[in-house]
Amino acid sequence: MKKIIILTLICFYMKINAQNKKIIWDDQERTPIEYATVKSSDNYAISNENGEFSMENLKGILNIQRLGYQNIEISSEYFIKNDTIKMMPYVYQLEEIVVTKDDKFKKMVNTILTDYALEPHQENFFLRVILKKNNEYYKIIDFSGNIERKTLFDVSSKPMPKNNYAVNIKNMRKVGFENRDLDFEMLSFENFFTRIATIYLSPKIYNFKNNVSQDNSYTKLEVTPKDLNETKTTGYYLINNNDNSFNEVFISNKDNNIEFSKKGSLRYRTTNYELKTNFKRNEISNKYQLNMAVFKNNVETVLDNDKNNFEITYIYYSTPLNSNSNIKNNINLNNDMFDLNIKYNPEYWKNHEILPLTNEMQEFINKVNSTGKNSDFRTKSNIK
Repeated sequence: MKKIIILTLICFYMKINAQNKKIIWDDQERTPIEYATVKSSDNYAISNENGEFSMENLKGILNIQRLGYQNIEISSEYFIKNDTIKMMPYVYQLEEIVVTKDDKFKKMVNTILTDYALEPHQENFFLRVILKKNNEYYKIIDFSGNIERKTLFDVSSKPMPKNNYAVNIKNMRKVGFENRDLDFEMLSFENFFTRIATIYLSPKIYNFKNNVSQDNSYTKLEVTPKDLNETKTTGYYLINNNDNSFNEVFISNKDNNIEFSKKGSLRYRTTNYELKTNFKRNEISNKYQLNMAVFKNNVETVLDNDKNNFEITYIYYSTPLNSNSNIKNNINLNNDMFDLNIKYNPEYWKNHEILPLTNEMQEFINKVNSTGKNSDFRTKSNIK
């Protein structure tokens, strides 16, 4: 947490063609599917939290993927004629066995040294950060840029170096409020990238059980604590049965009874922590790299009997860069993300379709715009 003395308002607008906005739907649960990847031969998009995505000038075949669901392909003709695209989830059957150190978990861990990018590698990425205060939008940031990692994971034979990341932000837009008395500090890029790569759950602390999909293509290795007094963390690894690699990791910790920490007169506690990370093979290097990550936190605060709940969501998507680009930091990797400033590029955001704004987000942007003289993409400050 931090003290703020400046009220900052930066506004952005993204136009979505309503005729091309589609919804991806879970055909079993009857709910929208968020963060599915949608790819054509020359374009791609990600569905937002309402399952919506938009894609212009589509030709040929559209491929839609979401780990945990059966991949689907649709024609451009089907895309044009249908507003809702349905996906079917994989069905898993529980095998009543506890995993030991010599079975599926051990085989999965062994693939880290052989199948994952522990050497320097580069990616294009898109990152959206959403902060809500008491269930209302408070800050939104979008970034696009390039990253170079020296290694994906911190392993004993190839430890993660101190300066593991080089990040070059090409485009950025942000909108939101800051409060001079109490505000929420977002992660830095350094902390964010380290957290989404921290996915190991030790068999010394957790039990593991197998859930095999009906077509035997995946095993969902469910994780539960051996001692609930030691940890409330649960999760799973989604293992590809063809090569024993893990394609998705989910880690969750929910505890509404956790004690408050104190910082001066402020009391705060994290009641919910949730991370879902996906990995995909680079077709050139044949190594798994980070493909998508969704990281969520809920923090309760109490200051002078004023209670607030902050909910922050980081949505990250990346694709491999297979050329040796010279990626240099143009930001401070240890700064709060909302404090970063990159020159606004109107043409990029005008044509941007990777992760559409929801109607609620647009209403929030309009609300911020209405607080003062509206000048698109310019920072305003009221220093008191």
